Amino acid sequence: MSFLFGPLTEHLTLITYDKHGCGLSDRDRTVFTMETERYDVEALADHLGLDSFNLMGVSEGGTVAADYAATHPERVDKLVLYSCTAYGAGLAPEAFRRSFVDIIRASWGVGSKVMTNMLMPDADAAQQAEFARWQRESASADVAASTMEMLYGWDIRQELPAIAAPTLVIHRRDSRAFPPENGRALASGIPNARAVIIDGTVHLPPQPDDPHTIDVINEILGFVVDGATAIVPAADRSASIHTIVFTDIEGSTDLVERYGDEDARQAIREHDEILRVAVTSHGGTVIKWIGDGVMATFTSASGALDASIAMQNQLQTRAQDTHIPIHVRIGIHAGEPIEEDADLHGTSIIRASRIMSEAYGDQILASDIVRGLVTGKDYDFTNRGLHELKGIQEPIHMYELDWTTETTRP
Repeated sequence: MSFLFGPLTEHLTLITYDKHGCGLSDRDRTVFTMETERYDVEALADHLGLDSFNLMGVSEGGTVAADYAATHPERVDKLVLYSCTAYGAGLAPEAFRRSFVDIIRASWGVGSKVMTNMLMPDADAAQQAEFARWQRESASADVAASTMEMLYGWDIRQELPAIAAPTLVIHRRDSRAFPPENGRALASGIPNARAVIIDGTVHLPPQPDDPHTIDVINEILGFVVDGATAIVPAADRSASIHTIVFTDIEGSTDLVERYGDEDARQAIREHDEILRVAVTSHGGTVIKWIGDGVMATFTSASGALDASIAMQNQLQTRAQDTHIPIHVRIGIHAGEPIEEDADLHGTSIIRASRIMSEAYGDQILASDIVRGLVTGKDYDFTNRGLHELKGIQEPIHMYELDWTTETTRP
């Protein structure tokens, strides 16, 4: 979701929450009804003192959002419904619905794999395994089964005419989990709704490796924010999407104390040259030197990863020929920073720096967005899980890039 949230937060204050019983919310849920779902929206809006607001719902969250908008038309300014339905029983035949709930409850391991295949059928085996694991960590078998059972039992078609807010309904043309006729039927029942059908099979919100992500973001952004400048079309993404690399020497102060000013300074000069060559030879640009490290930008994620691998390889080679080894930590993130006065600013820069701070010497950490951008390419990542970073509200999923087995790249 972070790939969608970034452009929206440039224009809006964005508030998200985990469904009761899932994710980071309390896990002691026992009642599964539309009323309890609606209560979560009401409680959050009241707590924040929001008289009216834009509301977006995804998947079964879209059904909840539509129900809330029908129940409280005075509080919803604009409504966005992404890959959802007004009639849960219309998603699949009764025999399948009953069997699927039973499978989830009896074997969440098997059920999560079946669900993943429905939600993201074109993903490779590694991506599907990772998402299935994420689902199991986000909810218990009973909560997952009860949530599906609740969804299948919903029917809010009679409520739709009460929705007063201008509504955008987005659906994927070849969605297996929520066939597109659900989106069309939803839009046809809402008085002031527009349906947009976008190519693709993925039920999930926009992902960085989805070729239609920009189309989805542009539709939502243009609808919610009147007069907002849509983000760059997919064909021109290289002009605004940057992959940012931050580096830092681990224990740089200790180098001076241990080896003296002159020797330490010479070692750091050699380090600087290694980094400069690695950046420029892989299509990057050094934006600035910060303390004992560099901030560099690349037009491709693979260029940033290759440069980082080259840095670590060259520093390791240098360590074999000197009595002053240097160990560097590297953080990589991708986004759309603000370009001003030959410098880059914004949340994507802050996130890249924070990711680097989480690494230790000789380690390369990358965000899930960077990993997604190089899906299918020859890089070896290890999942390092979600990290809460200073000053960043949303946890960042990090992956460690294995550079020690690299033999083919310079």
